[in-house]
Amino acid sequence: MELEVFGIGAAGNKAVIKAVEEGAVGKDYVKLFNTTVKDIPEEYKSTDMVIPFTSSVLGGCGKEPKEGRKAIENAMNSGDVNIAELIHPNTKEVILVTSTEGGSGSGATPYIAKKLIALNIPVHI
Repeated sequence: MELEVFGIGAAGNKAVIKAVEEGAVGKDYVKLFNTTVKDIPEEYKSTDMVIPFTSSVLGGCGKEPKEGRKAIENAMNSGDVNIAELIHPNTKEVILVTSTEGGSGSGATPYIAKKLIALNIPVHI
């Protein structure tokens, strides 16, 4: 497969999990980014699909996009999340699935997109 799908935030995670369960994309090409795993079904929580990053807000970002951006920025700057290491070598583009209303998704998505673009990987949101 030459594309990967990243679910970012609760809405993005739910949509991507649905795509996996419907057979639209394989688990090996999916990552689920979020500041909380409470909304991720148990069978996915212990997989390498889940990329948690910590927010200063307990239980997620509470619909605060600034918190989501700060959380992913801190995780990437500290090395806790390394986008370059998460991408398969044959990946030609990444689809980011998110929402515009939440905190983790809407805050982290632009930052993740910029990092992917810096790696010369086309991004679709």
